[in-house]
Amino acid sequence: MMLPKSIAATCKPKDDSPITVALAYDGDDALRAAKELYLDVMRRLTDQFEFRDFWWRFDMLAEGGRFERAVGLAAEADIIFCCPSNPQVLPRRVQKWFCHWLTRRTQPDGALVLLLPLIAGTIPSQTLVERDLRETARVSGLSCFVNYYLSGHSQPSAPELPRFVGEDVDVIRLVQQDVGVAHWGLNE
Repeated sequence: MMLPKSIAATCKPKDDSPITVALAYDGDDALRAAKELYLDVMRRLTDQFEFRDFWWRFDMLAEGGRFERAVGLAAEADIIFCCPSNPQVLPRRVQKWFCHWLTRRTQPDGALVLLLPLIAGTIPSQTLVERDLRETARVSGLSCFVNYYLSGHSQPSAPELPRFVGEDVDVIRLVQQDVGVAHWGLNE
């Protein structure tokens, strides 16, 4: 997976201070996917970097003290993970969290990692959440990385996809092979 190497380009060396990572997630599937991806990033980069991470479930952002702490830490974080369980809309409290930490951000660079659910049998396509957060990252000077995880709402006859689907995986070909289609459309 190219994601850890790409994230490495946005990180500072170990002799400075640890890489601070803020992770916000919604639900058990998102938590499992975030842990798996984060541990993969750490495993690949621990020889170069030291990490310090902070985790919040979306519903915890509704609590005043925790909200303020999450805002402060995300504003100073080198990498921010956002892992919703619904790729179509972020809860109001998460939108509020984004607005607050972005306005307080002091880091000149960093990374926003979106980990979006993919229901087995579907093809990843850009949602409003992805489009808006990519634009938010661009305007804020953050590198943006998008990855997908299989949600627990998979269909039994769905094609088997890797746990994480990145840009280097040809999902359309995987789906076509599983359903026995050699090609789709006139332009193939």
